Amino acid sequence: MIPNSDTFMAMLKNKEQVLKVILRDLDTSAQNMQAFRKLEDMYERGDEVSTEKALKACAKSIRHMNDLNQRLLMLLLVYVSGNHYDSDVGSVLVKMGRGEDALREMFKRKMGGQ
Repeated sequence: MIPNSDTFMAMLKNKEQVLKVILRDLDTSAQNMQAFRKLEDMYERGDEVSTEKALKACAKSIRHMNDLNQRLLMLLLVYVSGNHYDSDVGSVLVKMGRGEDALREMFKRKMGGQ
């Protein structure tokens, strides 16, 4: 699914739902991690593991990760498009000892109308 303006409008209209989806994704990710740990433990003990079940678990986890990545990229797009992106990146650069470079770049961008 390629996000369109309707997708972002839905995000704007229902921030509570966005937060619920994030919490659900956290829970699902934890469940997937736990399931894979159990699978690894079974392999390490030498237990017989159904290849079909392992493949289904992997496919389910990959689908979830793809969905999650898409939602994260949408949120990142919103953030990068926002007013605070430049100053937030500048703050990180200051903490990394590159504050002068950050200020110079921000000034250059400001003077260039960006």
